[in-house]
Parts: sequence; C-alpha cells; structure tokens
Amino acid sequence: MRRAQTPLTSSGYSVSDEQVYAIQLNQSPFYAESGGQVADMGRIFNDEFEVSVHDVQKIDDAIIHYGTMQRGLISSQSVTCEIDLSRRGDIARNHTATHLLHKALRSVLGEHVQQKGSLVHPDYMRFDFTHFQALSRAEWDIVESIVNKAIRDNMPVGTRIQSIADAKAEGAMALFGEKYADEVRVISIESYSKELCGGTHAKATGDLGLFKIVSEGSVAAGIRRIEAMSGRAALDYVNSQQESLARIAGILACPVNMVEQKMESQKARIVELEAEMKKLQAERSFALIDSMLESVISYPDFQLLIRELPEGTDLKAFGDLLRSKLTTQVAVIFCPKADKLSILVNVGQNLAGRFHAGKIVSAIAAMMGGKGVEDLIPPWLVVTIQVTFLRL
Repeated sequence: MRRAQTPLTSSGYSVSDEQVYAIQLNQSPFYAESGGQVADMGRIFNDEFEVSVHDVQKIDDAIIHYGTMQRGLISSQSVTCEIDLSRRGDIARNHTATHLLHKALRSVLGEHVQQKGSLVHPDYMRFDFTHFQALSRAEWDIVESIVNKAIRDNMPVGTRIQSIADAKAEGAMALFGEKYADEVRVISIESYSKELCGGTHAKATGDLGLFKIVSEGSVAAGIRRIEAMSGRAALDYVNSQQESLARIAGILACPVNMVEQKMESQKARIVELEAEMKKLQAERSFALIDSMLESVISYPDFQLLIRELPEGTDLKAFGDLLRSKLTTQVAVIFCPKADKLSILVNVGQNLAGRFHAGKIVSAIAAMMGGKGVEDLIPPWLVVTIQVTFLRL
C-alpha cells in the first residue's frame, strides 16, 4: 500500500452508511480515471474516520475521490491516503501492454494502424485501432509473439516530461485528434516505442511476465478491437485454458497431447455415421414410398396418395425421394410438428401440366385454417374432394 499525508479541504458532515462521499484533497496520490485507464482504489483515513475509495474523477482542475464510510465522521484534518498498490500494479502492467501491442500491430499490419481508444483495467486491457479486416490466426500469433519477446527482453520503461515539439521531433506517437499541452509526458520503451501518455506504467517490460490476446473483432467500420491480458490475469487465463483442455482429455479418455488427434478421429467417425444414417433413412423412405404407392386412390387418369409421416421426419429429403418415384400420382403428405402440420404436395412427372402443387397446398391449408388442427388428423375425404376440384 502507498500512503501519503494530505490535508482535507471539505468540512465535516455525517450521512448514512449507504451514501457515497465525494472528497476533495489539497493534493492526492490517487490516479483519476483518464486516457482509458481506470482510477485507483484504496482508502482515505485518520483517527476520526475512514472512507473506502472506489472511484476517482478529475472534474475541471479538481480531483474528486468517491467512496463509502467505514467508520467515524469526516473532519477537516490531515488524512492518510492509501492506494491499493497490487491493483495499481496490474493496471500499470496492462497499460504498458497497450504500448507494446500498438507497436506490434503496426509492425505486422502496417503503418496505417492508429490507436482509436483503449480501456486499461486491472484484469484486462482493451485496444481499438484502425484496420480494414479481421486479423488472421497467423497475424494474431505473430503480434502476440512480438509482445512476449519484448517482455522477455526486459526493456526499461522510461518517463520524461518535455515540450510537445521536442517529443514529436523525436518520433513520439500521439493520439490522432487529441489536444495536448505545451509540455507532455513521454513514455519510452528503449528503441521499441515512444508515446505520449499520462498513465501509470511498469518499470520494465519484464514486469508484465506474459501477454495473451483473448479476442479480436470489429466495433465499427474500419475499427478493430483487441482484448488482452498481462501479468497475473494472463497466467490465470492460461491456467484456465489448460484446465479446460485437461477436462476435455478426460472426456475423450486420451492424453492431453492427443486431444486434437482424438477429436479429428471422432469427427471423422461422426461424419461416417451421419452418412450411414442418411443411407438407411433413404432406404427406409424408398421402402415406405413403394408401400404407399400400392394403396393409392385411383381416378380414371391419375392416382391420389394421402399419407401422414411420423413426427421428426426430414420432409424435404423425403419429398426429393418421393418426387423421383411419381409419374401419374399426386401425393399429399402430412407431417406433424408440435401442434402444427406441415403439408407436402408432389405432382408426378406426367401430371405437371394438369395439377399445381402450390394451389393444392393453399387449398388444404385454407380448409385447416392455415395453422393445423387440434387432433392433427386431416379430413381425408374433404382433401380428396378438394384435390378432385383442382384438376385442370
């Protein structure tokens, strides 16, 4: 924890425990949310009171600390400010990671890449940048590899205040469209990168330990977003992935290093079984169709076939097979699904000019109210009469 003694400028007052306090100090070691980096957390206290700080904002030139009362009554005496340095360290590592990532993206994708926004959080970082398409898996891996090499190189991260003109002359990168004062803060990572930045950073790239990209996607036309982790969070993420892989290996009953091979084998077997199932279904359907054609309703110049199929039948596949068998038959097929009936009408090849399948379906649907019937049993006699009336 980092502590600092500072006088409190606000006067004392008392409120309920649920209310949020807004405290302004003459000076503060807390980092106020800015430039995409979240604020510090910690506590402000003395002998009279203690406030747990959960947010810090800069309003005009004032830094306002927001928190909840833990004990006592606020008084206008000197206070101690204590920052959660473990959390700040995680934030600093992720902020340095954004600089390493920015440089790596420009190296891999091209100099057109520009930062368009960021969020630096203790658990992760988010980086928005200009680019015209999604990163390929190869580009993703190369970018991640470049950042991790920079981490292994353990380059010092330097901070310097200098004029904006000198900083730009030395090649420091600035956010496009951002307004800067005459004097700026420059973050330099040896010869790797140099950017204008007011946030907190690691002392050296090696402090980051590990960098992992978690996701990449589009947020707007020409704008991509990467979410990534460094340090503790990155290690936790890798451990979580390894645990998931171990569980998958257990399900597949194989060593972890054989998971991919086992899954490929399982996938091939699934494809094989699906093909066998489709073949069996086709054979069953052909047999069913042959049986159906033996019991048609005959008319002088055509036959009418009316049947109901079991629920769950692949009606499209069945219809394709049925169509190949019909010559002088009109087939009206019903298939239940929940509380509805699907209607399939196929017209034999020799009857194509005399019957219109769509008209027959419409007439039957109209008779059934367009939504099926409660008992799911079609009125066969009425359907037969309707089909007869639709003859051309």
